[in-house]
Amino acid sequence: GDHRPLLGEDPEPVLRRLLADRHDLYEALADAVVVVDDLTTEQVAECVLAACGHPATAPNASAGGAA
Repeated sequence: GDHRPLLGEDPEPVLRRLLADRHDLYEALADAVVVVDDLTTEQVAECVLAACGHPATAPNASAGGAA
Protein backbone atom coordinates (compact mmCIF):
# COMPACT_ATOMS: atom_id res chain seq x y z
CA GLY A 1 0.00 0.00 0.00
CA ASP A 2 0.93 3.58 0.64
CA HIS A 3 2.83 2.95 3.87
CA ARG A 4 6.62 2.65 3.55
CA PRO A 5 7.97 1.88 7.05
CA LEU A 6 11.59 2.41 6.02
CA LEU A 7 10.86 5.99 4.96
CA GLY A 8 8.98 7.04 8.10
CA GLU A 9 7.09 10.31 8.39
CA ASP A 10 9.70 12.43 6.59
CA PRO A 11 10.98 10.41 3.61
CA GLU A 12 13.27 13.02 2.02
CA PRO A 13 16.25 12.70 4.40
CA VAL A 14 15.94 8.91 4.35
CA LEU A 15 15.90 8.85 0.55
CA ARG A 16 18.89 11.23 0.41
CA ARG A 17 20.84 8.98 2.80
CA LEU A 18 19.93 5.85 0.84
CA LEU A 19 21.01 7.47 -2.41
CA ALA A 20 24.30 8.59 -0.87
CA ASP A 21 24.89 5.10 0.55
CA ARG A 22 24.04 3.36 -2.73
CA HIS A 23 25.43 5.84 -5.29
CA ASP A 24 28.70 4.02 -5.93
CA LEU A 25 26.94 0.69 -6.33
CA TYR A 26 24.34 2.15 -8.68
CA GLU A 27 27.05 3.77 -10.79
CA ALA A 28 29.16 0.59 -10.89
CA LEU A 29 26.20 -1.50 -12.05
CA ALA A 30 24.80 1.01 -14.54
CA ASP A 31 25.09 0.31 -18.24
CA ALA A 32 25.16 4.07 -18.80
CA VAL A 33 25.23 7.21 -16.69
CA VAL A 34 23.57 10.32 -18.09
CA VAL A 35 24.43 13.58 -16.37
CA VAL A 36 21.30 15.72 -16.67
CA ASP A 37 22.45 18.92 -14.96
CA ASP A 38 21.42 21.99 -16.97
CA LEU A 39 19.87 19.93 -19.79
CA THR A 40 16.38 20.33 -21.18
CA THR A 41 13.97 17.42 -21.16
CA GLU A 42 14.58 16.94 -24.87
CA GLN A 43 18.36 16.91 -24.39
CA VAL A 44 18.05 14.33 -21.63
CA ALA A 45 15.90 12.14 -23.88
CA GLU A 46 18.47 12.42 -26.69
CA CYS A 47 21.30 11.49 -24.31
CA VAL A 48 19.40 8.48 -23.00
CA LEU A 49 18.60 7.30 -26.53
CA ALA A 50 22.24 7.76 -27.57
CA ALA A 51 23.43 5.85 -24.49
CA CYS A 52 21.11 3.01 -25.51
CA GLY A 53 22.50 3.00 -29.03
CA HIS A 54 19.43 4.48 -30.69
CA PRO A 55 19.83 7.08 -33.43
CA ALA A 56 18.77 10.64 -32.68
CA THR A 57 15.07 11.10 -33.20
CA ALA A 58 14.71 14.82 -32.54
CA PRO A 59 13.26 16.80 -35.46
CA ASN A 60 16.29 19.10 -35.53
CA ALA A 61 18.86 16.29 -35.41
CA SER A 62 21.27 16.27 -38.30
CA ALA A 63 20.85 13.48 -40.80
CA GLY A 64 22.69 10.31 -39.95
CA GLY A 65 24.54 11.51 -36.97
CA ALA A 66 25.19 11.69 -33.36
CA ALA A 67 26.21 15.00 -31.92
